[in-house]
Amino acid sequence: MMKKRFIPCGPRFIARIHNESQKTSGGLWKPVEYMDKRQQKGDTCVVIAVGEQAWKDRGDGKPWAKVGDMIATVQWSGAACDSFEDDQLRVFNDEDLLYVIEEYEEGGE
Repeated sequence: MMKKRFIPCGPRFIARIHNESQKTSGGLWKPVEYMDKRQQKGDTCVVIAVGEQAWKDRGDGKPWAKVGDMIATVQWSGAACDSFEDDQLRVFNDEDLLYVIEEYEEGGE
């Protein structure tokens, strides 16, 4: 069985949508007017691939996120791709990243 590996081009990254709150139980997207304010914000995703040029034109050029990081993205950003077998995969431009979500022990850094 052939597997697919997704390699983002240029300043892009691929992430898997983590939250399902924007869809109904039947898989339909909820209209914005039926979502509460928390749901209208961007998606929470897990980075699965990072393009070679992602974040290279900013600051020190170090990646803001790496594969496996939990991130939040700009609302309505990213492109779904019909060729992905998993409809939760999206391609984002590097500027669509809002922040990285890290877990830590209370009282720690």
